Amino acid sequence: MKRKILSLILVFAMTVSLLTVGTGAVEPTYGDTAGHWAESSIERWSGHGIIQGSNGLFDPNGQLTCAQLATILAKLLKLPAAKDAGFTDNTADAWYYDAINRCAAAGILNGNGDGTVTPDAPISRERAIVMLGADPRARPDQVHRRGKGRTLRAGHGGRDDRGRYRGRCDG
Repeated sequence: MKRKILSLILVFAMTVSLLTVGTGAVEPTYGDTAGHWAESSIERWSGHGIIQGSNGLFDPNGQLTCAQLATILAKLLKLPAAKDAGFTDNTADAWYYDAINRCAAAGILNGNGDGTVTPDAPISRERAIVMLGADPRARPDQVHRRGKGRTLRAGHGGRDDRGRYRGRCDG
């Protein structure tokens, strides 16, 4: 009798465990990314803590701002803490304050040349490419060799000896 009851309990437990397999499926993190062509990438980067939305939304078709890209790069590159970079429009109470300072200290973000960085403005493609291409370990006075015979100076525009353009971050 005890064996029969134990067998029934075991069968019941196994049946219940099979029914809960489908309930562990992960729901989208954001309410506006389901079915979007970038949904899996958004979920992956969000899962790693590199990107995040606001109020349950991600706005996948929205424009990227300078502050958002600086935040992504600061997290992705694990940039160290930095002091205030001195941009007048990067106030200490802003959500992006730390990321802007980290990117500035790493040489990724130099501002607009007038003491501002325009963190809330949509970022232009050229500015995004300059930021993405910046070497966080580079200083303007350092020389980097990238392959035989190609010497590049970080932070200086122009062409290398093979005729390829190099970017200068003026903002």
